[in-house]
Amino acid sequence: MGAVLRLQLAAPIFSLLEEFEPEKAARLEAVLAVDGHFSGIGCFADLFHLSPPPRELLSSTKDLARSQLANPQAMLPREITLVLFYASLLLLHLRCYEPLSSLNRGALFKGVQWALEQSWLDGEARRLFEEGQRRLK
Repeated sequence: MGAVLRLQLAAPIFSLLEEFEPEKAARLEAVLAVDGHFSGIGCFADLFHLSPPPRELLSSTKDLARSQLANPQAMLPREITLVLFYASLLLLHLRCYEPLSSLNRGALFKGVQWALEQSWLDGEARRLFEEGQRRLK
């Protein structure tokens, strides 16, 4: 599972654009460009390392993961999609300062706990969830 997560984190962020209608894809493409030049966000791992990451791109990643969780024919294993979903939520809260309701905070904390129980979660992803565990307590 760890290898699948590493592959997904290395996937081109532009693949995200294919999942949205043209208008939203154009807005997200604009987020990826700074002054007409590519911003340096080439893959999902890049998005997750920025502080702060572009809120709209992170929110779109969260929305895409949520839709994949509801899709019985999703391409990615559910565990990988859950890590992407919880990582996006966590980053929106920790780095973009998006507030959480108490219900969302509790659910996010449970998701963080779940992610940390996965033996295949390693590297930067594990460090992100460890930070989330400390800060959400």
